[in-house]
Amino acid sequence: MYAEGTGRMLVKVASLWPVADASGEQMDQAAMMRYLSEMIWFPAAFLAGNISFEPVDDSPARVTLTDHGRTATGTLVLDKDGRLTGFVAQRYRTASASSPETWSTPITGYGEFEGLRLPARGKAAYKLPDGDLEYIDVTVTDLHYDTGAAAPEGRA
Repeated sequence: MYAEGTGRMLVKVASLWPVADASGEQMDQAAMMRYLSEMIWFPAAFLAGNISFEPVDDSPARVTLTDHGRTATGTLVLDKDGRLTGFVAQRYRTASASSPETWSTPITGYGEFEGLRLPARGKAAYKLPDGDLEYIDVTVTDLHYDTGAAAPEGRA
């Protein structure tokens, strides 16, 4: 989770038994980076005043989030049609890591949610010297924005 400049990694088996519970500077950075990468599912967040963009070359764009005195910067990778195909950044993998690792979240499929065409399938992996550590394969099947209005019938 990332909230008000602070990050925490809590991992539980079957949502019951904790196997990891980490916090501190590295987890603050890692959680902030994950938040930045997950903004693809709520794209209006990219319009906030604490987000800046910088072109890298013909395809990618560097995006920076500044929050509570911290910054997180990653690269949005685009295809020739301008469609987002991934996110790459330097991110801490553990609370005891001495330096961040290259982390990527390639997008492997799109869907339509709330009238927007958004990434619906993707992965996350750390690029390590001994090979990639792919640790998640995500499929988004439903997405609802809480705007403060009542949820559509059938959704809670």
